[in-house]
Amino acid sequence: MSSENSVYEVDASQVEGKATKVIQPETLQELKLMVKDNKKICIRGAGTGLAGGAVPQNEVVLDMMKLNKIENLDQQRKTVEVEAGVILDELNDYLENYNFELPINPSSHAVCTVGGMAATNAVGSRAGKYGKTIDWINWIDVITPAGKVERKNRFELTDYCGMEGITGVIYKICFR
Repeated sequence: MSSENSVYEVDASQVEGKATKVIQPETLQELKLMVKDNKKICIRGAGTGLAGGAVPQNEVVLDMMKLNKIENLDQQRKTVEVEAGVILDELNDYLENYNFELPINPSSHAVCTVGGMAATNAVGSRAGKYGKTIDWINWIDVITPAGKVERKNRFELTDYCGMEGITGVIYKICFR
């Protein structure tokens, strides 16, 4: 593994790969351009997955961690919009101020990103009661290979949630 990218060449699975470059977009415009300009990418949140999904295979790593804004909390509708790099515990700390919670509780809750949770359709210790991540999503914004933003509704979520990024880059999520 190369020293500069070595942290990006494994995830929690300890599967090893090879990153050709690491890109860390901070804005939607940067993300769209990076997706459009790099055809062979590996999308990464916190790298807490256990299946090797965030391990690049001679690819550019698209690190989503800097896209971490929590926006548009609607207390009446009980929804919140968040960028993919938001860490679950940070979201729940924010929501606690309004007596809300995203109840999916994977063991990596302190460091995992909501984008990674959506991409893997994460579950946790309370799955029997609260289900999977997809059960709490109203819509997602996905970046297509052409660099366009497309909003996917509840009926289209299975094309992206649980697909580990192979069908598009999840940029923003509206949770209920």
